[in-house]
Amino acid sequence: MKDKATQTTETPMADDRVLAAVHITKCSRCGHEKSWNGSDILCPFQNGDIFADNWCCRQINKLRMICENAIDNKDSRFHHQYCEGQNYATINTSEIDFELHAECLYITWYKSRGRTEGMWLMNQDYPPRKPTFFDLQKIIEYYHLYHKINLKH
Repeated sequence: MKDKATQTTETPMADDRVLAAVHITKCSRCGHEKSWNGSDILCPFQNGDIFADNWCCRQINKLRMICENAIDNKDSRFHHQYCEGQNYATINTSEIDFELHAECLYITWYKSRGRTEGMWLMNQDYPPRKPTFFDLQKIIEYYHLYHKINLKH
């Protein structure tokens, strides 16, 4: 039996596939609770550990807050570009101990809405890869705990 904080919806696609999404009011992964009117939380790690479709994910929102340091030119470890509503940012991850080394995290999102379209860990020796929940957690901890970057959430 599913708890009341989780609900699955299925959306028919044009090619007979069905897109299933689990909408939640409290994330079982990070504990984030919905406190607003409108769309429910869509956890990017609901079906595994690899980044996927999302809406109002607390982990990702913290990374976007870290990117705000680049917007205000506060920290050279972050780079940000803005073009017609689309945001593009990189976060230096070269000093973070990942299972597979990554030099930066590349993030892209539209305006200040809840969805983050793309996120990849980059390394010159390997193809870009989508981050895991634990990769993002390491980045957040590194910048928040060790470099005292303020995260509002």
